[in-house]
Amino acid sequence: MTKIAVAAVALNQTPLDWSGNKERILSGALAAGDAAVVCFPELCISGYGCEDLFLAPWVRERAAKVLAELLVAPQLQTSTVYLIGLPVEHGGKIYDGVAVIQRGKLLGITCKKNLANDGIHYETRWFTPWPTGVQEDFSSITLPACPIGDVWYDFDGITLGLEICHDAWVAERHAKQLADRGVQIICNPSASHFAFGKRAVREQLVRSSSREHCEVYIYANLLGCEAGRSIYDGDQIIAASGTVRASGERLRLGDVAVTKCAVELGGIKQSGVGFFGARRHRPARGVALTSSVEADSALPNSASSNWEQATGENLLYEEFTRAISLGLFDYGRKSGALRFALSLSGGADSAACAILVDILRKRIASELSKEQLNALFSQGSQPPSTNELLTCAYQATKQSSQTTLKSAQAIADGIGVALLELDVQPLVDQYVTMAEKSLKRSASWDTDDIALQNVQSRVRSPSIWLIANLKNALLLTTANRSEIAVGYATMDGDTSGGLAPLGGIDKHFIRSWLRWMEGTGPAELGSYPCLNSVNNLAPSAELRPGGTQTDEGDLMPYDVLAALERATVRYYRSPDELVEILKSQFGNRYPDSELARWKDKFLALFYRSQWKRERYAPAFHIDDFSMDSRTWLRMPILSKGG
Repeated sequence: MTKIAVAAVALNQTPLDWSGNKERILSGALAAGDAAVVCFPELCISGYGCEDLFLAPWVRERAAKVLAELLVAPQLQTSTVYLIGLPVEHGGKIYDGVAVIQRGKLLGITCKKNLANDGIHYETRWFTPWPTGVQEDFSSITLPACPIGDVWYDFDGITLGLEICHDAWVAERHAKQLADRGVQIICNPSASHFAFGKRAVREQLVRSSSREHCEVYIYANLLGCEAGRSIYDGDQIIAASGTVRASGERLRLGDVAVTKCAVELGGIKQSGVGFFGARRHRPARGVALTSSVEADSALPNSASSNWEQATGENLLYEEFTRAISLGLFDYGRKSGALRFALSLSGGADSAACAILVDILRKRIASELSKEQLNALFSQGSQPPSTNELLTCAYQATKQSSQTTLKSAQAIADGIGVALLELDVQPLVDQYVTMAEKSLKRSASWDTDDIALQNVQSRVRSPSIWLIANLKNALLLTTANRSEIAVGYATMDGDTSGGLAPLGGIDKHFIRSWLRWMEGTGPAELGSYPCLNSVNNLAPSAELRPGGTQTDEGDLMPYDVLAALERATVRYYRSPDELVEILKSQFGNRYPDSELARWKDKFLALFYRSQWKRERYAPAFHIDDFSMDSRTWLRMPILSKGG
């Protein structure tokens, strides 16, 4: 038996932040201490989200230069084996590679074999998959010669191989070939975006891999909102002999998270295709692995937090709360505007945005060090108040009710922000009068309903933009996925903003999450009784006279709309299939004729709203599908829609 320490490191990187990314890699190496093997995330030198910039030669050259700097960094001149990801050019092609280094020597570069090319992923646009079993000689001006391709490693009898992210998610796992070569440790450097329920799938994959294909499996993921849309949860999982030995808390604020534990090698006999069978080609060789870790337990920061123990809907709500607040934190600080502005209407969506900023405020206070606070805020090591992070304005027209004003005030009071009250009705009147004079006709609700609604929404945009600019704040738009699906929004009105925090989730979920936030709330962060007024209101745009307008009246019940979204976008169901799907889910509540009418309405709105989806502010990908026309839902702007 050989006992060594191994570590998985999650990093919050930024595309093309060469110096920052390098410093975080070195910080992760320092935090991992004398672990024998340290696995960093995929493409952590360049950042995973470089997209078409991977095609720029200078990007690959700069990544190679950073790797060369890491090879001579004093912190890495040890017997520890570090696995560090970067884009690599070889033979005129670009590969997603992982450099394996020890004592300042580049032992080899292992390349990804299975490229993710579904959902939000587009890796085949930039990279070439490496064929299994092929190993070549790599050389460049910047880096020393080494083997490249399907490379595995031998450290005086301890063997190590890699699956790079998607390599582990395909039917023909590379782990099977590694097992056939007698590999004991498999590392998985990943850039696997967050989505609901994904942790359970990952954990099962890591656990079963350590039982069926190797002795120890190490998984390390990116952390945070790296490039603007995807959120990475920073998952770190270490399993041995079919058991998870250590895992880190996900979705943390900050830049570096390390999970480390001791493992034993040499005492497991694998079943199936001869674990100690013939080797297909010679491995790259390093020196013996050593470490001084004696305990089997993980480091103190390696245990999952209490919230990770939640199940069912509670886990979804916990994940949503932490993922979006983390997204706000990274999007704000990386864009240079860690302050937010919001048009707080008193309704569900704007209330959700306000609460999420307050959650971020609580997390900043509890999760960041004094040094991190000093670097982010002018007030030094004191965490900011919500009032310093968020500016809210209630913008009234004559259609606005006292009920929504009181609701907005309750939210503002509940999270400790001042509520600016702006009367925009005079501006509405001026625009309508100007248009009537120009067109030489009057505008009436009987003939001009949509136009008179839209002008109210659009008039609100310049004032909240001005406030955001004056406060150097990021303007949040409150659009949710359901509204984005059917275009239930006024372009250049309520769509105005630089970020749509709720754009990746449906309205039905938001409403249920708000009820949970009112009564229960996330572990260690608390509930929000101030949501009572919001949760007792029927969602309404309040743009039509009479006070009877509701969003569901304009559209359909939100749970029906959510079912249509998922069936159409996630599962690509045909128009003819949609009614049967609705009948199976809602047939006991609504007549078939009503379901058919809602289906027709959804399709008409969905297909004619693609032009709007092309213009919405960026949103976070947090569910297993998205309406984002740039990363998931690529559709023609003009189509008939079946």
